[in-house]
Amino acid sequence: EFKYFSNNEALKAIGLGENIKKAQQLQDPVNMKVKEQTGFSLDVLEEAKQEGITENELRDYIEKKRLKKIEMKEKKHAKSLSESLNETKGNGNSKEFANHNSSANIIIDDDEFDKNIKDERDNNNEKFHNKTVNAKKQKDGKIKDLKDTLYKQYSGHCQICGDTFQYNGKNYFEISSLNKGENRDVNVKGNTLCLCPKHWTLFELNLKELIFWDEIKDKEEFTEDDFERAFGPRCDLFTPEEVKEAFCNINEEDNFSLDDLRFLPIKLFGKTEYIKVTKEHEKYIINELNRNHKRVEKN
Repeated sequence: EFKYFSNNEALKAIGLGENIKKAQQLQDPVNMKVKEQTGFSLDVLEEAKQEGITENELRDYIEKKRLKKIEMKEKKHAKSLSESLNETKGNGNSKEFANHNSSANIIIDDDEFDKNIKDERDNNNEKFHNKTVNAKKQKDGKIKDLKDTLYKQYSGHCQICGDTFQYNGKNYFEISSLNKGENRDVNVKGNTLCLCPKHWTLFELNLKELIFWDEIKDKEEFTEDDFERAFGPRCDLFTPEEVKEAFCNINEEDNFSLDDLRFLPIKLFGKTEYIKVTKEHEKYIINELNRNHKRVEKN
């Protein structure tokens, strides 16, 4: 255990400490490998053994630390609703239709064309194969509650165009988050829209610009008054009859009016469209904006 100092020429001349030095050189890779695999140095593991800590206890501790590290990493990269609205990459200026440059096929020989169709189909005899997809998914009960709430607000009608169709006794709709991205927030009532399949796809492809965010993004705390001033009823866009017929298909006893809607402007294909939001849904959105704003400040 004699300490070896390589700068002492006299000790170096008689070879004192050479064996210790060689032993240390052999031990270093072992120590590095142990620390790489466990996160602990060999000395710490030896000390744990002396203290009577079992292998299972140590494994449990390592696993908890590993999961905590993953959780912290996910939180670090998660996007708040406010952040995502501020960073939306869509500009809403995509062309609605692509230029059509192809020419129609001309059939010269009907018999030959029919034969080619048959041969093409006969040669396409691939069978289906199983595919496993690894994806995160919220609990079905949470999604059902979310969809039920949106259905009560909009009866399945798209919040942008009002379109829907009946399927299995209910109006069909898709849900889409305002907060988009790889690490987006979970689907919650204050971050989710009721959309038709077309507008759902436009949101998924990020072909929209959420220009309503510019009106309120500098607010430290959002209120209903902010939404009232910025996105109040737009009687010049829809008459009460148009709202009842084309937007929510409201019954007379529902006492629905334009005063119950907020019109959040977005841009699609360079044109201004509006997300129509009920007062109740608006409250959820405001709560989510304030919740995320405070979380960002705190972090």
